[in-house]
Amino acid sequence: RIYRYWQHRYAKGVTHNLEHVFCFKMTAPREIRLSEEHISYCWLEKEEAAKKATSPSNQRAILKFVGE
Repeated sequence: RIYRYWQHRYAKGVTHNLEHVFCFKMTAPREIRLSEEHISYCWLEKEEAAKKATSPSNQRAILKFVGE
């Protein structure tokens, strides 16, 4: 379900969207470089990251796919 405050990004009448989950495991620390879309980042335990996610589908994906 698309929340009301995001509706302006979609065509009239669109109420749901398909989300994809992409995961990878880093084998070594890397420098983090952000695009213009983001202003900061932080590393969190998966439970804390899920709590910060505003979308229930993102919360479920974090809890299901993020490793320990």
